[in-house]
Amino acid sequence: MTIEQAKEYIRQWILSSTTLNTVIEPFNAPQPERPYCSLFVLDVETIGDDYVDAGPVTTILRGIRDLTVEINCYGDFIISHMDKLVELRASIYNDDIIDWFRSHNFIQLDVDPNVSDTTYGDQEESHWVPRATTKVTFRIALEIEIPRFVINETTIGLTLKTGANGDINSTIKF
Repeated sequence: MTIEQAKEYIRQWILSSTTLNTVIEPFNAPQPERPYCSLFVLDVETIGDDYVDAGPVTTILRGIRDLTVEINCYGDFIISHMDKLVELRASIYNDDIIDWFRSHNFIQLDVDPNVSDTTYGDQEESHWVPRATTKVTFRIALEIEIPRFVINETTIGLTLKTGANGDINSTIKF
């Protein structure tokens, strides 16, 4: 699994647990209509040493990563942003959700016990934007396939200056 795949699995969990449109930040588009959720990768931490399998065409890097994401829920005063995020956080303890994450190479989940109300004022539209925030750390089994750059043949030209006897030219191919 790559980081991008992990973000998409997390987005699917948020979408299925909250039934709210869910975007991955930063997104290059206007903000979705509220209510919606967003996720943002805060940190990717390497755990232990990576295993590298260098094949003839690709190198495969395997390792364990802690992926910390911030999840924001934007409400609309009809749907409570705080309630949606509390429900989402509670869903992570559901055995079906845990099994689903494990089936997609998520090893461990660590949920921040806090859901913070981060409502802010939108000065352009002069109203409050209800927002709640929490963090979740996922331990994932990462696998990245890297194409190998292979030089098929290299030629080195060599000229030896011998003085009175003339120069010796030679070409060596590897």
